[in-house]
Amino acid sequence: MQAAKHKWTMNHLNRSGDSREDLNGQEAMYEPESQGPDLGRRHALTQLSAIFAGTWTLPWLKQLSPETLLAHGTELHRHVAARSTEMSPEKLLFFNPHQFKTVDIICEIVIPQTRTPGARAAKVPQFIDLLVAERETQMQNGIAAGLRWFDQRSRELFGRDFADASPEQQIDLLTRVSSPDSAEATLGQVFFNQIKNLTAFGYYTSKMGLEQELGYEGPQGIGTYEGSVAVGPR
Repeated sequence: MQAAKHKWTMNHLNRSGDSREDLNGQEAMYEPESQGPDLGRRHALTQLSAIFAGTWTLPWLKQLSPETLLAHGTELHRHVAARSTEMSPEKLLFFNPHQFKTVDIICEIVIPQTRTPGARAAKVPQFIDLLVAERETQMQNGIAAGLRWFDQRSRELFGRDFADASPEQQIDLLTRVSSPDSAEATLGQVFFNQIKNLTAFGYYTSKMGLEQELGYEGPQGIGTYEGSVAVGPR
């Protein structure tokens, strides 16, 4: 089993430090010779707890236990999978096509594809679209305002919307908003931290994140998970 992936971009774009970095050391200390379903699940939950520790800017997620996060995340992914055959920009639940493209780019920068799939392959942008659509109006308004700010700031710096900027320009803006001494607007900093947290939540509760990163396939595979958290709005 491999440790949870540690990305250069995540390390540099995380204002509080990437908690996944510590997992490399944890993996070396704890690598069971054989894993039954219960042991594999405990190991996955331990890693989820380490990944999410100290990174949340979303209070309603921060208060959830790793077990509840796992149940909630896999339940959302089941809904995404059920809609995947008809998913198109016209059928997005919250974002418009331009907003979705921006979120998709940010997600893939935070957790890009390397030797294992990235956020895009794990359908994390669709996961976030569903999750935000189910949340309260205050959070939805904050996400929409953050997306508008990103485009406005990108036009000021590069003369084009964030999604149309070059990869180097996109990285530059994300680095600006995530640096410890950032002078960028609080709105942009909070928005990026929210999307970064949601990306980690969506990725590490996805089939790809759980199986290929955390080594947990569930009692009989990801499809057998029984989520216990309601997906409806709060």
